[in-house]
Amino acid sequence: METEIMNHRQKLGYTALGALIMLIGLAIGSIVAPPLTAQSDGVFDEILCRKLTVVDSDSIAAVNITSTDGVNAITIYDPIRKNHNMRLSTDLRGAHIDLHDHSAITAVGLMSHRSGGKGVFIRDGGKAALSMGFVSEELGSSITIHDRDGNTAVGMHYSRQQGSSVVVTDEHSQLAVHLGGSDREINIVDRIGTILWTAP
Repeated sequence: METEIMNHRQKLGYTALGALIMLIGLAIGSIVAPPLTAQSDGVFDEILCRKLTVVDSDSIAAVNITSTDGVNAITIYDPIRKNHNMRLSTDLRGAHIDLHDHSAITAVGLMSHRSGGKGVFIRDGGKAALSMGFVSEELGSSITIHDRDGNTAVGMHYSRQQGSSVVVTDEHSQLAVHLGGSDREINIVDRIGTILWTAP
């Protein structure tokens, strides 16, 4: 009989000890990591983190939101080609939107620089195909069409300092035709830059 009483007391003691440990754990947890406050509709009011990943039904990353080393970015992955994605980011240089191709190389990019410059570019296989940009009112704007090697094939430029100009290069990326500029001339030149013809 006494043994049963002792066993009963031991069980009560262990139960009380377990409850005490649980209460201590809850108290420490509420101090170290306060619980999230939810709205009445069940949506969390605020979540604090440095990285948030949303996965698809196969537990593969579908959306990443990150903030590291001065770069804040949102990356959205293609559901079929996982390395084909869109990235929106801001960093110390400015804001960027990059669309990647199936090789995870930037194919289309938009940029707004903190200095005021803006640009749009299209690449094919990592090489420039078309670029448009505005640097400043003094340095002006430009549109460039590139050849298959990424070199300038046709360039159009305007600035207050130099006026409007158009340049066309040959297959060796050498100047072939120059129109305009501050002197408002139209010149056709050879590979070494010698003027072959000037508009009257």
